[in-house]
Amino acid sequence: MHQIAFASVAGLAFLRAPAVVTICTALFVILAPRYFRQEFFGYPAWWWIGLSPVAPISFDYVPLFPWFGVVLLGISAARIADRRDVLIRLSAYSPGSWSRPVRFVGRHGLPFYLLHQPVLIGAIWLFAHVWPSLSGP
Repeated sequence: MHQIAFASVAGLAFLRAPAVVTICTALFVILAPRYFRQEFFGYPAWWWIGLSPVAPISFDYVPLFPWFGVVLLGISAARIADRRDVLIRLSAYSPGSWSRPVRFVGRHGLPFYLLHQPVLIGAIWLFAHVWPSLSGP
């Protein structure tokens, strides 16, 4: 969540910057963890930055470096697409009825996000009880 919050605010600074500056900054942010890891950032309070010599064990660890660089690449791509009228051409596209379920999930993302964990856990529980010999020793 910290990455989303940070990227939402810090990304605003690059909305008006030239695309070249944004792309160069993105490449720096993406490559920084490879070259600038320091012991100082190894303390838990600094793990969110992403420059720790050892990554913490976490399933939802999304550090600032390099992932903010990916956000900046997205901002650059959107600005370049806007300049070349790609967005106008895409807005003229009318999706067929086949896309209705995908659009529904996209418009109601939070409930699907919150429900997917219990559904997956229930499926694993069911699998373990229906086929116990396949689920472990």
